[in-house]
Amino acid sequence: MKKIFTSFILLTSSICFSQTNTLQVIGSAGNTATNSNTQLSWTIGEPITNTATNTNSILTQGFNQSVLVITAIDDNQNSNITISPNPTADFVIISINENDLQNAQYLLHDINGKLVLQNKITDKQTKLSFIELANSTYFVDVVTKNQKTKTFKIIKN
Repeated sequence: MKKIFTSFILLTSSICFSQTNTLQVIGSAGNTATNSNTQLSWTIGEPITNTATNTNSILTQGFNQSVLVITAIDDNQNSNITISPNPTADFVIISINENDLQNAQYLLHDINGKLVLQNKITDKQTKLSFIELANSTYFVDVVTKNQKTKTFKIIKN
């Protein structure tokens, strides 16, 4: 009986004093919006944040951290489109088959998804300049026959 009583006391005390960690933000304003596909949280005036960087990473510390998950980049695996060199400092060459040239174009997006440049592809090899662009990660969508055929991740250093 003494063992049962001791076990009951230990179990009860561990339940009563267990912690639940929840994220809390002290800010002057903020809100959360959710629909079936997306959740958006924002705050203004967080008093405690810090950003540390090195050559390979950027770490922002604070309470309101978003989660970015890229599940896939859709590609037409049958395409013979290539981009080189990657990484680059000044330009890349987009190589495409002659039969894929019909209505072919490229769209260059920055890491935030903003359209930086869009042009038609008229030759089997097209030079895309990165000289005027900041060092960052970019995405090149190649569109052939009016549909996105392939997406390339390009690192400009």
